[in-house]
Amino acid sequence: MHEAILTAKNLTKQYGSFTALDNVDLTVNKGDIFGIIGRNGAGKTTLLKILSGLTECTDGEYSIFSKTGEDLRRQRRRIGCLVEEPAFFRNMTARENLKYYCLQKGITDLSQIDKVLETVGLTDTGKKKFKDFSLGMQQRLGIAFALLDSPDLVMLDEPINGIDPIGASDLRDTFFRLNRERDVTLIISSHILSELYAVANRFLIIDKGKVIKDLTKDELDQECSMCTVLRTDNSAKASTVLEDILGISDYEITSDTEIRITQQNIDTMLITKTFVEQGIGVGAVFESGLSLEDYFKKLLSAV
Repeated sequence: MHEAILTAKNLTKQYGSFTALDNVDLTVNKGDIFGIIGRNGAGKTTLLKILSGLTECTDGEYSIFSKTGEDLRRQRRRIGCLVEEPAFFRNMTARENLKYYCLQKGITDLSQIDKVLETVGLTDTGKKKFKDFSLGMQQRLGIAFALLDSPDLVMLDEPINGIDPIGASDLRDTFFRLNRERDVTLIISSHILSELYAVANRFLIIDKGKVIKDLTKDELDQECSMCTVLRTDNSAKASTVLEDILGISDYEITSDTEIRITQQNIDTMLITKTFVEQGIGVGAVFESGLSLEDYFKKLLSAV
C-alpha cells in the first residue's frame, strides 16, 4: 500500500478577484516522482509556493509528513525547494555560494557541500565563478541548494526550462539518482509533458488553476495508446454489433459517427464485412494514437 507523504484538499489561492488556484486536490506518495504539468500561468508555481511554505492558501488545507500548522513548520527542514531561485553571488564559486547558504541555514557540517555538488555533477567547477556557469550548471547549483538539508521531499519549479538536451538529460539522471539511491520523493513542474514523461511516475495536469487530470504513467500510456478508429453512419448501432456479434467490448464512442477500439489484434476486415452485412455504412477504418503533446492539447481544448 502506498504511503501518502503529502495531501492537499480544496487548495485555493486568490489575488483580489483573480483565482490562481481553484479547489485543487492532490496526493503525493513516498517514492513518487510527481509531475505537475500546465501551461505558463496555469497555477503550477502558485501551488508549489503554497506547499513549500512561501505563501499561504486562501482556502483549503494540506499536510506533509502527516503534519499541519506549527507541527509542519518544524518539519520544513525535511523539504528542499527550488521554487524561487536563490540569489547566488555572481563572483563566487559553486562551493562558496553553498557555504554561504549553509551558514545562513545553520548547517555546521560543511562536508554536505561536497556531497550535494557530487550529486548534481558540479564537483569539477573548481574556481569557476557563477557568472560563467551555463544555464544547466546554474539549474544544477539551484538543485544542490535544495539538497543541502538532506531532504526527504524536494519540490522543483520548471528545473529543465531553457536547458539544452544534454543538460536536460543530465538533470533527469540526477532526479533518478536522488529518487532511487537516496529515496527522495520529488515534485517537479513543467509546461512540457514530454519532459516530465521521461522521469515522472505520476502526473497532475492543471489549467487556469483547476485540476484537469490526475493519473499514473500507466494510465497516461493507456490514454495515448494506439487504437482502431471506426467511422460509420451510426455509432450506437455499430457498438451493438461490436459487442453482440463480434465480442469486442474495449471501445469508446467518441461521436455519433466515430468509435475508438482499444482492444488489440482485432480483424478490421471482419469488422467491416459484418457492419456491411448489418446495414451499417462504413466511412473509414484506420489505426490512430496520440502523441504526448496532442494528448495535452486535447485535454486543454476540452476545458
